[in-house]
Amino acid sequence: MKVVFGDIVRMKTRFLYYCISSKASWEAQVKITANALREIEFWRKSVSILNGNGCSIDFVSASDVCSLFLYCDASDVGFGGYFECINDNNENVFMGSVVGNWTAEEAMQSSTWRELETVNRVMKRLGVQSHINKAVTDSGVSLDSKLGTFSEHMCGYLLSSKSDSTNKTYKHGFQRWKKFINDHGHSEIPAQPIHVALYITYLLDSGASYSTVNTTIYSIKWMHEISGYPDPTDNSFVKSLQESAKRLTGRPVRRKDPVDRQMLQTLCDSHTDTTDVLMLRNLAMILIGFAGFLRFDELSSLKCKDVIVEQNYLKIFIEKCKNDQYRDGNEVLIAKGFTSACPYDMFLRYTKEAGIDMCSDHFIFKPALRSNGISKLVTKNKKLSYTAAKQNIVNLLKTVAPDLNIGLHSLRSGGATAAANASVNERCLQRHGRWKSVSSKNVYVKDSVEKRLYVSKQLLL
Repeated sequence: MKVVFGDIVRMKTRFLYYCISSKASWEAQVKITANALREIEFWRKSVSILNGNGCSIDFVSASDVCSLFLYCDASDVGFGGYFECINDNNENVFMGSVVGNWTAEEAMQSSTWRELETVNRVMKRLGVQSHINKAVTDSGVSLDSKLGTFSEHMCGYLLSSKSDSTNKTYKHGFQRWKKFINDHGHSEIPAQPIHVALYITYLLDSGASYSTVNTTIYSIKWMHEISGYPDPTDNSFVKSLQESAKRLTGRPVRRKDPVDRQMLQTLCDSHTDTTDVLMLRNLAMILIGFAGFLRFDELSSLKCKDVIVEQNYLKIFIEKCKNDQYRDGNEVLIAKGFTSACPYDMFLRYTKEAGIDMCSDHFIFKPALRSNGISKLVTKNKKLSYTAAKQNIVNLLKTVAPDLNIGLHSLRSGGATAAANASVNERCLQRHGRWKSVSSKNVYVKDSVEKRLYVSKQLLL
């Protein structure tokens, strides 16, 4: 309950909690310690002070306590909820509803997570739904009419124009803007461009980064667009301040160094006879990530059904990737090699030793446990976390490249760099890496010294 009540409440109830949890049985009496008594006295005084300006509970009605009722529930399959507000006649007015199904990963989360996430998703639609309802009624359409009922579904479609993670980021950015402008006595939506410009100036004075300023601008733009209001960020002041933030607060990006083929061969040569599942999993992830130019999220999300083992190559279906906004999916082909660092052979070694059923719906690269010197994958269908992968894979790569700035992105960058320096066809290279543009691809490629010298050599001086 700490996430609900907060750190201060948790600190001021820890001795009381200990007393309750120390009971011998459900019916047993609770022994109160001296520290717990001090906590009770603290809350007795604090509650009295906090409620000093309140009124007797006997004279409080529902409309005095809240202006919105939220009803929601969640199962292991889906979620749903609806909200009502109280009008001037003290009547409950239906405001909208939310229903949906969990993804396979979300369904595996705890029941507490699903309940709280349901509340989050219902509340996320609340602000947008209220603006849509206002626009509908202002147009002369009643919400109770057949035409008006479509407004409820309209909200869901509008929010689906962005991914859940993007919506979450923009929502938090907009909430910070809302608090700032409300504290100064003005409305957050529809916002005036000069107010947005003043807020950005405040952020720059506070030492905010370019990324923070950018997120703020796009958050305000997003909320106005899906609520049907003019975009206040489409203004010369706001645009100039955005450019100013880039010039004043922008920092040079220190990208991870790419790994090369020789490093991977050296690493695999030292584990040619290993049957350890944990080591084979790490090596398979490294080689597949390098040869397929895979991001970590793409690599960790691979399921058994996504990989088809052909006679001389692997066919990998990437169901969801960063630049695949419309979820068309991408197919990556990885050829069988001839060295100890062959991704094809390493993948087969790993799946054989781990006893993986390639027809199942389980994640391929799952967490592993070690007991009595023997490692094996966990039974639960759970993908490897970023933290665990970074610890295992980066530490392994550091054994052959101790002086490089290595990260999980070094695999994608290393594969792209090796292919580019081997003069692979540009179109095939871009398709293999699933880049939407040449400029995006070039970020990952580090030209070799020979390639760079080739330019001046052609001048024939």
